[in-house]
Amino acid sequence: MATTRPEPPGAPEIVPGRLKWPRWVFVVWFGAANLGLHMALTTPASVTLALRIAEIDPEGKVTSLATVLAIGSLFGFAANPLFGRLSDRTTGRWGMRKPWLLAGLAVATVTTVVMASATSLLLITISWAATKLALNAAGSPLAAVVPDQFPDRQRARISGFVGALQQASPAVGAFFVQGVGESSFWMFMVPALVALATVVVFVLILPDRRLDRADVQPLTFREVIGSYWFDVRAHPNFAWVWLCRFLIWMAIASAMSYQPYFLSDRLGMADEELADAVFETMLVLSGGLIVFGNVFGYISDRVGKRRVFVLASGFGIVCGLLMIAFSGDYAQFLIGATVIGISGGIFIPTDVALAIETMPDERREAGHGMGILNLSTAVPNSLAPAVAPLALGIGSDGYQNYTALFVAAAVSAAVGAALIFFVRNVK
Repeated sequence: MATTRPEPPGAPEIVPGRLKWPRWVFVVWFGAANLGLHMALTTPASVTLALRIAEIDPEGKVTSLATVLAIGSLFGFAANPLFGRLSDRTTGRWGMRKPWLLAGLAVATVTTVVMASATSLLLITISWAATKLALNAAGSPLAAVVPDQFPDRQRARISGFVGALQQASPAVGAFFVQGVGESSFWMFMVPALVALATVVVFVLILPDRRLDRADVQPLTFREVIGSYWFDVRAHPNFAWVWLCRFLIWMAIASAMSYQPYFLSDRLGMADEELADAVFETMLVLSGGLIVFGNVFGYISDRVGKRRVFVLASGFGIVCGLLMIAFSGDYAQFLIGATVIGISGGIFIPTDVALAIETMPDERREAGHGMGILNLSTAVPNSLAPAVAPLALGIGSDGYQNYTALFVAAAVSAAVGAALIFFVRNVK
C-alpha cells in the first residue's frame, strides 16, 4: 500500500486489502472504470442533453441547456469533497471505497433512465442534477484509489494512463451514441450501462482497504461543512498546488471554450469548414494529452521529480496560448493548440502526483483530498465560459477581442505555473 509519511500516534488502523489478480488486470480495469464513469458524465453534457432539450424546447434550447448544465455542475461540486470524506470514514467488510462506487453508479443508472424518458425541462433538470451528484459521489472514491493503491514512484504514470482514458471518454461516448441509431433513450443509457459494468468489474477486483468501526468517530456537522476546505496554513504546499492547477485549467478552459468563434470570427473560416477544424483541433489536443501524459508520467516516476515538469509544462501552455492569440491563419492556430496539447499532457500526471504528495493526509483522508483537488478543474470548466466575456469585451467596438482573451488566459497560466516556486521540500 502507498504511504509516504509516518502514522501519527493514535491514528485509526487501516487494514490493507490483498490483490488476488495479476497487477496488470487491476490497472486495466481501474482505467476502464475511469473511462466508463467519465463517459457517463461527458456524453450527456456534450451530446445527448443538447439533443433531448432541442426536442422539448426548440426555441429556447440554448438558454435551457445552459441552465440544466449549470445546475448539474453545482450538484457535482457539492458531491466531490463531501463523498470523498464520507468514503474516508466508511467502515465494514466491503472496504472504504467499494460501497460508494457501487451506490453511485447504481443511483446514476436509475436517474439516467428517468432523464432518458423525461418529457419536460423540469424533470430533465432534476434527473441530470441527481446523475451528476451520484457520479461525482463515486468519482472521488475512485480517484482516491491512486493514493490508496499505488506508491509515490508509480503515481505519475498511473495518473497519465487514467488521464489519457478520461480524455478519450467524450470520443468513446460519441461512438456509442452513433452506434444506437436514432433512439434517444439508448443514447443516454448505453454510456451509463457501460459505466456501471466497468465499475462493477473493478469493484470485484479492487483490494479495498478496511477501517475498523471502533477507530472512527462519527462525523460532526462542522466536519461535514468542513469537507469543502482544508487548513491552508497547516498545508501550504497543497494550497499552492491547488491554486496552480486552478489557474492553469482556468486558462485552458477560457480559451478553448471559444475556439469555434475564434476560427470563424477572427480567422474568417466558413461554416462548412468549421466542424472539420474543430475536430482537428480536438484531435491534436487529445493526442498530445494522451501520448505525452503517458510518456512523461513514466519519466517523472523514474527520475522522482514533479515540480520541474509542472513548471515547464505550465509555461509551455503559456507559449501555446500566446501563439493562438497572435495567429493570423489556421496553421498557426493549430501549432499553438498542439503545443497546449503536448504541455497539458506533461502537466496533468505530474501535477496530480505532486498534489497527492502534498495533500493533508494521503493515507487517512485521500478521498477528501482528491475531492478537493477535483474542484480545481471542475470549477474552471464551469466558471471560465462566464468569465471569458470580460476579456472579450476589452476595447471592443462591436467585435470580440480574442487577442485579449488568449493573452489573459496566458497570464493566468503563467501565474499558475510560477506558484510552483512556493512549493517547498518537494522535488
